[in-house]
Amino acid sequence: MCNPPFHASAAEARAGSERKWRNLGRAGGPRPVLNFGGQAGELWCPGGEAGFLGRLIAESRGSPEVCGWFSALVSRAASLPGLLAALRGAGAEHRVIEMGQGHKRSRILAWSFQR
Repeated sequence: MCNPPFHASAAEARAGSERKWRNLGRAGGPRPVLNFGGQAGELWCPGGEAGFLGRLIAESRGSPEVCGWFSALVSRAASLPGLLAALRGAGAEHRVIEMGQGHKRSRILAWSFQR
């Protein structure tokens, strides 16, 4: 299971944390720190979540024998249409498993080239 970086930059990660603080009514206080741990390469990358997973889909197409099913968490619903199009274009069988806890919604995207 891949847990991709979902931010496209450090600035985007900071803006997400600041938005969460505003939504919690804590705006105007000290500048928030990121509300998650990890190193830069684990938190953001070019293209964010969609870019990372698009590259992963292309790489997995080049090595379909490596794994029966590839899988990744998809945090942003807006990423899903492009990823599904990439999987269809790559000829992969795929499944989306919706998950939720409280207000948080995410999904698992799984794909295979072995039919």
